[in-house]
Amino acid sequence: KIRYLLPITPAIAALAGYLFCEGLEHHTQRVLIRAKACLEKLLLVLPVLALIGVWVGFHHSHKQSAAVHLPLALIAALLCICQAFAVAVQWRAPQNYKSLGLLLSAVLAVWVLNLLVLEPMALQMHDTRTFVQQVEALRQQQPGQVAFFKVRKDAAAIKYLVNLNYDLQPKFLNDSADIDAIDSATYLIIREKDLSQAQQSISVQQLAPVLRDHFDHDYYTVFYLPGGHSHP
Repeated sequence: KIRYLLPITPAIAALAGYLFCEGLEHHTQRVLIRAKACLEKLLLVLPVLALIGVWVGFHHSHKQSAAVHLPLALIAALLCICQAFAVAVQWRAPQNYKSLGLLLSAVLAVWVLNLLVLEPMALQMHDTRTFVQQVEALRQQQPGQVAFFKVRKDAAAIKYLVNLNYDLQPKFLNDSADIDAIDSATYLIIREKDLSQAQQSISVQQLAPVLRDHFDHDYYTVFYLPGGHSHP
């Protein structure tokens, strides 16, 4: 988790920066000199490696259940500019400024990745507001309480509640018998992997889902149960 890494980041940065300090040409520091040379080679191609990584990740995401949407043209253009700058520095800049230029190019590439790839991807993969708004819109049209199936009270339910501007007391159901016992209008929210178990309920078998969408990092299906034990 990032909160564990942030406190040690300054120390790691200082250790990494030591390779670029003056005086490494001393014969007793050959290992550091070689490490610096390898790092400079990596920094030289870092933007194009980042571009390849973004392309592979983007196409891989579309094979999964939740695809991400990124400004690929802008990302590619900025990373290409970073790469061109790194190559120009390597070929044209004075020796004293080559390391600084490569570092600057790498920092810009990482900044582009964080701002235009990692942050938007995290927001899209863990989005909760869109799903909640859709469920609440259904409840406005046809009132009913909210119930979660096989969801802990400290998990997805909290992420649902924080998107509301009023107090909601949802129900938490653990098996199909609990679903069949519902006697009032209810919107039943079921995680994709628990859907087969929920469909053992007669109430769910008789109904079609009213919503299926991405919620947090998974897909959830919503059924509207009118209540009243309409099944035999």
